[in-house]
Formats: sequence, structure tokens, C-alpha cells
Amino acid sequence: MTIASYYAPEAEPSSVTARAYESLSGLSRSLLWYMDIERLELPEVCSLIGFPQTDVISMTARARFELRYAWLEQQDKSPRIPKMCKETTRELARVRSRRLRLPHSDDVQRHLTVCMRCAILEEEIDNLQEHLKVALLPMSYGPHGSRTLPQSERWI
Repeated sequence: MTIASYYAPEAEPSSVTARAYESLSGLSRSLLWYMDIERLELPEVCSLIGFPQTDVISMTARARFELRYAWLEQQDKSPRIPKMCKETTRELARVRSRRLRLPHSDDVQRHLTVCMRCAILEEEIDNLQEHLKVALLPMSYGPHGSRTLPQSERWI
């Protein structure tokens, strides 16, 4: 338990996406924040982070991969996940990054054709960057923070 969770439990990340984001390194979180949440231009991110453009591009790609992998790990921790889907959930990130041998990849693809839950999970992972802003809203403004934003700035 962190000090923040003790004094302000409502500020703890509650969504799977927010927990996955919180598990990343500070640099990865910063890159994702600047590139995917604030949508800053690359030269501006480079000046904030202090790395050249080629490094920022590759580190951002790595941070997005780490977010997808952490997101799938968080999915795997859910007590609601059926046992037969646990292996598919664990291997899905490696299949997506082509780091898994083909026979296992075929098993995962076969499972995705018969399991609606895992098929939806695979589709959601492709849209993870789009949902990041919504998932981080309670962490940025508190659990009821969107009510204090002007209507034109609300994401939900």
C-alpha cells in the first residue's frame, strides 16, 4: 500500500488501463502522456524529455508495447477471467509483437475464434491508446473531477 492510497484511496487507479499505466517507468509514462494524452509535437516532446527525435520515437514505441503488455498482465490478474483464457491472455502480447513461436500463435488464434471474451480483448488492445485519456481522467482530476470541467472540455 502506498502513502497516497492510505490518505486518498479514491485517487488510486481503478481501471485496468490506469493500473497498467501506473506500473510503467516514469519515462514511459511521460512519453505516453506527452505523445498520446497531450498530443504534443515531436520536437516539443524532445525538448521536454531531453533526447533526440530518433530516441524519442523508439522509446515511445517501446512504451506503447510496455503499456499493452502491462494491460494484458492486469487483465490476467482479474479474478473473473476463466482459467482457459489465462494462457491466451498471457501470450496475446507476445503474439502481437511476433515474439511467440508459430505453433503457440496458431493455438492462440484458434482460441480467439471460439472465445468472445478473448476476441474482444484482442480488439481492445489495438485501441488502448485511444482509451488512455479516459482511463487517466480520474487520476488527473479525482474521481468526480469531470464534473468540474467545462462541458466543452469533458472527455466522457
